Amino acid sequence: MNNIKKENFLLDSEVRYIKSIIDIEMSNRKILLSTMNGQSLNYDQDSYSIISSDFGRINLRKIEIGKLLEEKFIQHAKEVTGLNDLELCGAVMFTEYNKKYGIPSLMPHCDAGEPNILLDYQVYSNIDWSLVVDNVEFFGKDNSVLNIYNTSQLHYRPAKYFNEGDFIGLLFFNFFSPSFKGPDRNLLEDSKVREEWFVCQNKVNQKE
Repeated sequence: MNNIKKENFLLDSEVRYIKSIIDIEMSNRKILLSTMNGQSLNYDQDSYSIISSDFGRINLRKIEIGKLLEEKFIQHAKEVTGLNDLELCGAVMFTEYNKKYGIPSLMPHCDAGEPNILLDYQVYSNIDWSLVVDNVEFFGKDNSVLNIYNTSQLHYRPAKYFNEGDFIGLLFFNFFSPSFKGPDRNLLEDSKVREEWFVCQNKVNQKE
């Protein structure tokens, strides 16, 4: 399973278009406050901006970027994975991590569900906050995209202190492939990574 980061993925005009869509959605959607990534809400979450204070982020599900741009991400996912039977499952989601929403964090985890592939596209940021995938650290840049096997690979962002005004905005594209079967995890090794992360994250929390 190769993780490939591609920089300068979209044209400048395409990046501006995506940012404009996000700005419109952020302005028009009502806000819901939640914990546990919105799992406690009994609402149609696709029409709201959901602040998850325990992750220090705001999520906007079902971002419509248009068929042409969507197809560009789909074709890229097929190219980097070699899986031609990939299908986009669910809607595109936008997330911004920002201290105004809580203490930003992303603990070591594998996503639940069927074997799955994710494209992580960095829209904008004013800080560096890497993504670690199976112990390999990737430093994203604005307009860069990284593929990860999110139900099979342990992934997280290192504990980091955010100053007021620090932010990073991301788009997520989830894919399913009938031919892809994820490997078994080393649960003992995963637990060690989580323990080390929580020690570091607690130090960040204590600064607040």
